[in-house]
Amino acid sequence: MRVKTEPVVASFQPWIQTSLSSWIVEPKCFSLTEVGQCVVSLPVTVYQPPERVSLTFRNHTGAQQEEPSGPLAEGRLYALLCEVGAVAPAQNMTVAFYRGHRELGVQSSRSSLKIPVNESFSLNYTVSREDHGAHFWCEVRLELGPEGPQPPPVVRSQRVTANVHLLEEQVEAPPTLSSREHAGRATVSAQSQRGQRQNPEVTGSVGAGHVPGSKAFLLMALLLIHATHWL
Repeated sequence: MRVKTEPVVASFQPWIQTSLSSWIVEPKCFSLTEVGQCVVSLPVTVYQPPERVSLTFRNHTGAQQEEPSGPLAEGRLYALLCEVGAVAPAQNMTVAFYRGHRELGVQSSRSSLKIPVNESFSLNYTVSREDHGAHFWCEVRLELGPEGPQPPPVVRSQRVTANVHLLEEQVEAPPTLSSREHAGRATVSAQSQRGQRQNPEVTGSVGAGHVPGSKAFLLMALLLIHATHWL
């Protein structure tokens, strides 16, 4: 009676490749047994970390700013654009956006190409005055699985320092005097472009019951000084 035994490896031939000219490689292993030929395909992933990664702010029309950092208008919606050049395979790539150490969002590629590709990733972001001087950047990571390089290859963009231009406050109504008893004091209504409202009382050297034209400029100047501190 013939006893069935488990197959054993009698010998092996290592495959060593110092360089590749093709991004799609499908090696096969052949072996001969007493029952015939056996063929096994070996999964091989040829990868390349991105050659370049850059970050810029774009406005709502997609136009690039004068500089990657702006100038940026307070309260306006922008797109953080992360451009990745010559990465493979793109389907194993993830892109993360950061403000300082805070992660803003993570995106991945939909490309199934095995060859190096250029990709762009966009994240909407509304700029505030707190962002002035903050650092923005993006990070590309190649996740190649447990058999890939550890830690995974990571390439980061330059750090962009946001240059935010603050909105000025606007005077909503001309100054008014409440009564002759309060001559020399005027109340105005001011509203910022961010929607905040304030009614400061400004004191100036004005006559009772009216505001002479020569003094009105002084009153408005005092108001603008007050509004500047209200930013």
